[in-house]
Amino acid sequence: MDIFYDEKEVTLEASSLSFIQDFVQEIPDLVLENRDARQERLEDDRQKDFIEQHEDENSPVDDDKDVEEFMVKVNKVFRAIEVCGQILRNKLGSLGRNFLEFIYEESVLVSLRFLSVFLRFSENVREESIRKIKKRLEENPNLPNSKIIREVESFYLGINYTVILGMLYKISFSLGSPKGRDIYIKVTDTNNKPSFCLIQEIIELQFEKKLDIDKIDKLHFEFSKNPVCDRLLKQIILRHCYMHDIEFKHRQKLANILNIPIQVQRSILIAPKTTQD
Repeated sequence: MDIFYDEKEVTLEASSLSFIQDFVQEIPDLVLENRDARQERLEDDRQKDFIEQHEDENSPVDDDKDVEEFMVKVNKVFRAIEVCGQILRNKLGSLGRNFLEFIYEESVLVSLRFLSVFLRFSENVREESIRKIKKRLEENPNLPNSKIIREVESFYLGINYTVILGMLYKISFSLGSPKGRDIYIKVTDTNNKPSFCLIQEIIELQFEKKLDIDKIDKLHFEFSKNPVCDRLLKQIILRHCYMHDIEFKHRQKLANILNIPIQVQRSILIAPKTTQD
């Protein structure tokens, strides 16, 4: 509970993810702007790079200390949720229900506080996306704006989704159990945040092999105004479908609910299925 105690956990509510959508909306204007002034900005970048390089060379030793302290906290987060996961799995019959719920909830919260810190690095991804625009224009000045926009959107969103989804899976795999369903449901209902709902969905798919289509439909509806979570939900369901044999009628129903393109459905059909323990 003390790790990253001064951070606010990630909820994955639409309002907390506005920075992602806001930048995506900026990308077309950034492409036009950089196409019109790429030479001037190239020179400006060179000057900034020169300044940053020399600032890095003269940076105080405290920066290294801050990085070291941060990594210690990160290791504590991962170790803590692994240990708490072992407690949840091994002590279900001997510890009180309230205490087990408390362990699960605090383990998820510390993980989401860490994710909050990590997502602040999204600003670096934003800057890298802008550099990508400039580089593509310098290398291919006649490339259509639409193509550059699609590339940068894919790059920027891909990194953010990978970070968020990776952490959700880490939490779920560390804390999940085929026997703790009542605990997960109670804590998820109490917190009632998209992040907890997605974690519970991963746990159910991974440990219970439970594909509740009605529940997925309900989550999809709830995320209708939250495109980030809606995409995360689709990726979670698609991953499960790739890894397990799903009845054709269920696969078709999921495809209709989640608006999965036909080419993706076909790839699920031909993908080799493996079962994870």
